[in-house]
Amino acid sequence: MIPGLPRLFTIPPASPFLEVLAGKILEGFPLNGQPQPSLADWTVLLPTRRAAREFTKIIIHMAGRKAILLPKVRAIGDLDEEPDRGFLTDSIGPTPISQTGLLFLLQKLISHWASKNPDLALAQSINISPSQRLGLALSLRSLIHQLDTQEIDLTNLGQAYDLELSEHREAILGLLELIQSDLSSNLDQLQKATFATWRNRMLRREAQRLDDQQASKPIVAAGSTGTIPATRSLLLAVARQPMGAVVLPGLDQTLDETSWKNLSPEHAQFAMKNLIEEFNVKRDEVQRLGAGDTAQEFLQAELLRPTSTAEIWSQSLPGNANTLQKATGHIKLVEARERHLEARSIALIMRRTLVVSNDKTAALITPDRNLAARVKNELQRWNISIDDSAGQPLSKFGIASASHALGQVVLQNFAATSLFDFLKHPDVSSKFLFADKSSVLKAMEVALLRNGAVGEGLAGISQAFARAKEGKEKGERLHPLAASLDEKSWLDMEKTLQFLTQVLSPLQESMTTSFADCLAKFMAVLKNLCPPHETATAEDLAFSEIEKQLREDSDYFPDCDMRGFLVNLLHILETTPYRSPAKTHPRLTILGTLEARLLPADIVILGGLNEGIWPPDPDPGPWLNRPMRRILDLAQPEREIGLAAHDFAQGLGYPEVYLTWSKRISGTPKNPSRWILRLRNLFSAAGLPDQHCEDMMWTQQAELLDEAVMQPLKKPRASPPVESRPTRFSVTEIENLLRDPYGIYAKKVLSLVPFESLAEKSDPRLRGTLFHAAIANWTSRLNSSASSDSLQILREAGRAVMLPLMNDPEVAAFWMPAFGRMANWLSETDGRLRENVVRLFSEVGGRITFPVGSIQHVLTARADRIDVLSSGGARIIDYKTGEVPTPAQVNSGFSPQLFLEAAILQSGGFKDLGPMSISELLYIKLSAGRDPGELQYVPNKQIAIDEKAKLELEGLKAHLASYQTLETTYLPRRAPKTEMQVMAYDHLSRFAEWILAEE
Repeated sequence: MIPGLPRLFTIPPASPFLEVLAGKILEGFPLNGQPQPSLADWTVLLPTRRAAREFTKIIIHMAGRKAILLPKVRAIGDLDEEPDRGFLTDSIGPTPISQTGLLFLLQKLISHWASKNPDLALAQSINISPSQRLGLALSLRSLIHQLDTQEIDLTNLGQAYDLELSEHREAILGLLELIQSDLSSNLDQLQKATFATWRNRMLRREAQRLDDQQASKPIVAAGSTGTIPATRSLLLAVARQPMGAVVLPGLDQTLDETSWKNLSPEHAQFAMKNLIEEFNVKRDEVQRLGAGDTAQEFLQAELLRPTSTAEIWSQSLPGNANTLQKATGHIKLVEARERHLEARSIALIMRRTLVVSNDKTAALITPDRNLAARVKNELQRWNISIDDSAGQPLSKFGIASASHALGQVVLQNFAATSLFDFLKHPDVSSKFLFADKSSVLKAMEVALLRNGAVGEGLAGISQAFARAKEGKEKGERLHPLAASLDEKSWLDMEKTLQFLTQVLSPLQESMTTSFADCLAKFMAVLKNLCPPHETATAEDLAFSEIEKQLREDSDYFPDCDMRGFLVNLLHILETTPYRSPAKTHPRLTILGTLEARLLPADIVILGGLNEGIWPPDPDPGPWLNRPMRRILDLAQPEREIGLAAHDFAQGLGYPEVYLTWSKRISGTPKNPSRWILRLRNLFSAAGLPDQHCEDMMWTQQAELLDEAVMQPLKKPRASPPVESRPTRFSVTEIENLLRDPYGIYAKKVLSLVPFESLAEKSDPRLRGTLFHAAIANWTSRLNSSASSDSLQILREAGRAVMLPLMNDPEVAAFWMPAFGRMANWLSETDGRLRENVVRLFSEVGGRITFPVGSIQHVLTARADRIDVLSSGGARIIDYKTGEVPTPAQVNSGFSPQLFLEAAILQSGGFKDLGPMSISELLYIKLSAGRDPGELQYVPNKQIAIDEKAKLELEGLKAHLASYQTLETTYLPRRAPKTEMQVMAYDHLSRFAEWILAEE
């Protein structure tokens, strides 16, 4: 080290950084033989709290049984971590505003801006969408943090936006002025500062103190690359101290000078190059601590060589195959076919660490939170719990989870499914349910959620209950489980719904009030339904801290309604990390790239090495593009790639390293990271085989874990005793018997009735049911001749069946207008159809009995409409709001409904009609689309309808006769309309499994 120069050192990547640093400090570094004071006089500054904790452990371990006074180890908050306030003790000046408080304050300013600019499209969107306002505030908060961290003001903002020709220029400029003026003035009034501004002030104040006072005790700043300007000023102050030293992580002192001068922000060494240049120190003047590895340094220098000097590879790599082999002897490349196989491979590597050694540690380092969660789940396969430094969203735990579920109830307008999800939460008290919680919720599910349509909101649920109860009292057909409910169950449900309507009413209010008032109302409802535990859990305490923070920051938020409050509450719960106190394995951990810096480990997996993940895609953000950033002197987004590259390069120095990536993620092809591609190019240029360093064993083992132990179930061939087989069918069930015999077996032999979809809403099937019910009511109210009030009666019938669902926006906005168009067409068409009608029968039931062998069978029907024509014949009409059978389906016998109804009519099976000849079979296709209806007659050119009806009946008898022997089985999906047609009992026949067995 040249006298007078800042005291700079570096520890090579191949050396364990914290262990080398700790060993040197125990030897007296950086005093160089001067009288050594007590170790307690040392101050060690490290980038992160985790590194500080680990360094303290290493010092204690190295000291062995010797009692020592520990040095003062402090985190200076490099990058985005908050500094150790024990180090920055000066409390003069504004205190930092919380991240939540800043988010709230920005939303207040955004709302104020939107109210002043009501004609702008962006302002209109903000005024009607709390989510839009929150999203803008989040992106602005990120931009503010970048600007404050790099100490950039917006004096040249207008000049920067002269480059922007977008039509949103006015809106963007107006919002950014919030940062330049309104935000600053608001923070000044509150005597607050942004976190980055406060950190900069503290770091620069500490740097000034060191420069002014010249510390008389050893001080070492280690592991920081000086990315933050204020941090650089502190590092320079430390390096100037007589007993000070700055230790850089992995400074490359082997890269040729031409390449060094051409480093770009994407390079791993870019930040340290700027740092030592600011210190006016040359690379070769930086002293090394710890042993280096020439081969590894060669690998890293060539791997990360700037593109501008990549041609040097042709000279440096040939003949260096041995050096590369030595440098990569501890590195394995693991390429997985899919993301889940990558996660499983990583889990296998970590599990192997525990099996082969009693003391080795393993760490997964990845910026990909999805991959980390997958690995954590995979390790549960072997009951291994692992520490994940990022934790999990607080919204998944305890009372915070219940709070999140209750918020979803309100944001989804009290939809039945979200309400019942909340009620099932274990923290929801059963005291208010007037009976066993499980029993009441089960009864409400079968009676309400799976018993027809449920409208929007609590009113829709209450109306669904009233309809279900009325149907029960009228003896209407219900699902067997709903029909079995006793009077007490219905009474308990009624009391529960009444209580819920009352207790949840404050959350239904739409008035604008203060954030604090919304918080108080919400917490009152939450505590009413989820009483606090007698002993607070760790999750409860974490949620209490959130509640406390929200109360403290509530004044920063603009007045809002309950939905605006909840959008923010749910965001905070979803983004607040919670680290469970549950015991995890002491030798395994998952780390983000920031947390992993400097930490020791025996085995490291650098996971998620896909382009766009590690490194991330450069994103300038929505506010400032690259030219604007250049004018403002704001760092380009490629800086993030440089930081990621440094993390990757440091990761290569661990004793055993696995590099993993996936060829596909969520079904989409993905490229390996640029560093993986470069590594392979190095191997190729040096003459090493293409498969060098590849380790396929882990993905092969991962795929073996997916292999099924059991053979897939074969297609079921149900063959119940003949005496148990059904003998009574409706005409609509005959098509089911032909296409899916297994469904008839499940329904009529096993007596299994499918549930309706959970909390059925506005889907085409429900729309068809309602339209059909309205038409049935209309036809039953008309006499045999057309009425002048026909259209009015039909419209009234439509309103009656859809009235309970009118609080559903789709019903009100789309179904009712569609029904009106259909009613106009149907009323007009009906007038023409009635011209030759003598009598009309609506929703008329019929049946015939006939022997099949020695067993009597019954065939029933309920015809939508039968017209008796003046010619003496009859017309059978079937209204269809869905798919109409094609002529091919009818002629092939797979859609025999109308011909079988004709056969029943021929036999006199319909009440009050007597035997009749059939002249016409007609489908009336109704639609909610542009064409409201269409008449589709069943063609009868080749054979008369009467004759065809007799043939269909005889064919049915023959088919039923085949089921009178055990050899005929009830097969699933015998003749579906299409391969993808969903049958009601597919899940019971395990179709998804046996179709694989057949393939």
